[in-house]
Amino acid sequence: MKEKTGNLWKSLQSALDFADDPLSRRKKLLWFWGIYTLLFGIIFMLGFWIFFQRGLSFIHRYDALQQHIVAQQYFGQYWRALLRNYFTGDFFSALSALPMFDFGIGMGNDIIQPLTTLGIGDVFSLGSVFVPVRHTETYYNALIILRPYLAGLTFSAFCFYAKQKNWAILTGSLVYAFSGYALFANPRHPFFSIALIYAPLVFLGLDMILRKKKPFLFIISIFLLALTGFYFLYMISVFMFVYAFIRIYHLYGKKFWRKIFPLSLKAISSYLLGLMMASVLFLPMILGFFLGPDRGVTLPEHLWFISLDHIISKFINITAMFATWDYLGLAAVVLPVLIMFFISKTEKPFKRCFLLFFGFALILYIFPAGSLFMNGFGYATGRWTFLFSLILSFLTVYMLPRILPFNQVSSVSSVSSLDSRAKPSIKYMLSNLKKETVFLIVSLCVYGYFTVFNDTFRSWGSLIAFCMLLPTVIIIFACNTVKLKPTVFRIALILVVAVNLILNSYYMNHEDTGKYINDFEPHGIVKTTYNSLPSLSKKVRENDQSFYRVDVPYNWFPNSSSMLNYNGLTSYWSLMNGVIPQGFVENELPLRFLFCIRGGFDGRAALNALASVKYYSTRKHDTPAYFGYTLYDETNHKTKTDKKQKQKIYLNEYSLPLGYTYDKHIPGEEYLELSALDKQEAMLQAVVLNNAEEEKIYPGAVNIEDLQFTSREIPYILQSNGLTDLTWDDNVLNIEKDNTAVTLTFAGEADSETYVRLSGFFSETMLEAEVSLKTEILYKSRTVPLAKHPYFYDEYDYLFNLGYSEEPQTAVTITFKNKGTYSLEDIKIYCYPMKNYPAQVNALK
Repeated sequence: MKEKTGNLWKSLQSALDFADDPLSRRKKLLWFWGIYTLLFGIIFMLGFWIFFQRGLSFIHRYDALQQHIVAQQYFGQYWRALLRNYFTGDFFSALSALPMFDFGIGMGNDIIQPLTTLGIGDVFSLGSVFVPVRHTETYYNALIILRPYLAGLTFSAFCFYAKQKNWAILTGSLVYAFSGYALFANPRHPFFSIALIYAPLVFLGLDMILRKKKPFLFIISIFLLALTGFYFLYMISVFMFVYAFIRIYHLYGKKFWRKIFPLSLKAISSYLLGLMMASVLFLPMILGFFLGPDRGVTLPEHLWFISLDHIISKFINITAMFATWDYLGLAAVVLPVLIMFFISKTEKPFKRCFLLFFGFALILYIFPAGSLFMNGFGYATGRWTFLFSLILSFLTVYMLPRILPFNQVSSVSSVSSLDSRAKPSIKYMLSNLKKETVFLIVSLCVYGYFTVFNDTFRSWGSLIAFCMLLPTVIIIFACNTVKLKPTVFRIALILVVAVNLILNSYYMNHEDTGKYINDFEPHGIVKTTYNSLPSLSKKVRENDQSFYRVDVPYNWFPNSSSMLNYNGLTSYWSLMNGVIPQGFVENELPLRFLFCIRGGFDGRAALNALASVKYYSTRKHDTPAYFGYTLYDETNHKTKTDKKQKQKIYLNEYSLPLGYTYDKHIPGEEYLELSALDKQEAMLQAVVLNNAEEEKIYPGAVNIEDLQFTSREIPYILQSNGLTDLTWDDNVLNIEKDNTAVTLTFAGEADSETYVRLSGFFSETMLEAEVSLKTEILYKSRTVPLAKHPYFYDEYDYLFNLGYSEEPQTAVTITFKNKGTYSLEDIKIYCYPMKNYPAQVNALK
């Protein structure tokens, strides 16, 4: 038994380069893989233990549930349909089962465009073809664990190529796999963690080209990365360019100008070859991006001028966990590594080149302009910081053997393949222990002041970082002063790093600290969501083979049509056709995140008819306040919460088919001058032509004055008596208390749709505003982004449909959920009589 234990210990030491042993390279790699897998599993299990304890999945309540799960389920059905027909020998049916356009995505959209940004080309998502719909959630959760695990392995491959020490590679791989970016982005946006996997492979392949080796790995890496989308390809390409420029100089020195052209040509041609191999998905996605809507996001006030507090916060959160990708949140060991690197006498060529690369990343990290640039000038976000984590993780691997040296030698005997110009003999950086001691102690004191004693920067994340920094520094000092085997200190350091990563994970997720866990759903949420969504009944699917769209109540799950396979109005995809949102803006539809979330047409009869809406599906007990809708079918559905929940389908008597004809047309410039209500009534009577040549060719040209407009403004009385929490003077609306309500009374018209319009509704200080409206027949709540919101679109006017009623409506209560100061130019009430509506719709059929 002792002999077996001794052999096991020797194998472990050999695998981590703690001692020499005749293990083959293959066995060393297997041992390394086993140790890494064990430590990764322990860190993940303990760091995310609260998920298992509470029976939670890794499905984030918002993007993951509403986009990623739907996309993964869609992938499986999409590829299975193709393979099913292909293997049955029906080649032409196989081709027809690979559609390029789907009316079930939003109001109809190219398939590749929105789904590429969610992983239709991701090799891991392709595995969903073998996963039944009922197991989609299980497969999704498994990928959440697999992706950071593979990221650590690809990082270790780069470090093995660089001929670093195995134990240092193990430490750096764990730091990289559990970086703040990985902990935050992987469960929230699992697609974003793909960049963690491919980035080390891309740089490894590029370095092989620069060292005049075969380009196959680089080509394949670019190919796989391009299949997943342009977003992270762009970010990695920026760093590739900087890396190549610095690396060529590092490798060839005075021959730089002689080597840069042929090596750059080879790298660029390999890069383009990888892109061309992925062009079947890459090109449609690029086209969709440029044809997509203008996101109109708000940029930071200061792109280059920042406060001292901002700089301190950025530096503290290099090693302090914070639930966002704008900060690095790495293990505390990175801080002494950085300090030692800057004050050490390490190899000058490597240090000079690394400082250039590090400096470039640091500028991008500190200044908002850097994040804006790395995000393709869309908006400033730190989604690129996985690259900075990669740099600092490799620096950790490089420096650790120089911080914790072998006692039996006086210099590092091996030279990294990344340091080809360094001399074989390298002095230890700790040759002057007094200087390093002073620097470390001073740095520790400064860091401790800001993280422990300063209220501005103190947080649980910073306290964890400081507490883990103390044993790390003690191990560094003890290794060079206490006469013990180096193996003891190296194992101790690995264990400290592992504990640090567990605490970082726990801090971010626990509800008493980071509270990130509150945004995740319990196991079985996919099935529960599926069962709770309004769907089409069997009667509709069997009896109606025509084209139609389905409207549903405004809800938080806009991708229900893609999940339940029908043609809907709502959608939430990050990349969509930009024409439809333009129409939403023109009609003043109150929608949040307009460029990617679309919540239907607010129940407006005219817009629904023009959009070929034939059915309204709901699981609510109330009858929709829509004109022309009658109950068509009613069925019972079994759910976990309500075994007798009813599914109601209403038929729109005035629906239009997908194709209908006009006998009149009006010019686009005149149409744009109309109010939102007049626009929808105009579209019932004439088609809008924006091309002057088309206006001359087609007969039926009319002026706006020739059309009928029946909507009219209704006077109202603002009941402000007794309202002490709300004042409205000189276009300034001041609300001093949350959920402040105001009631408007008016004499509406019978047989009409009633609307409320908020014009000039704006705030320069508020992030968003939630407004609810309540009448005798309807209640609705809408959230709109304001100036401080990153998705503000310069929208100031919002038109709310209060529904159709045969009897005149007489009052509406408007509730402002968020207290604050707003700009509000006017509130108006409109009635849109339906007397002309049936004839106008029938004329288009």
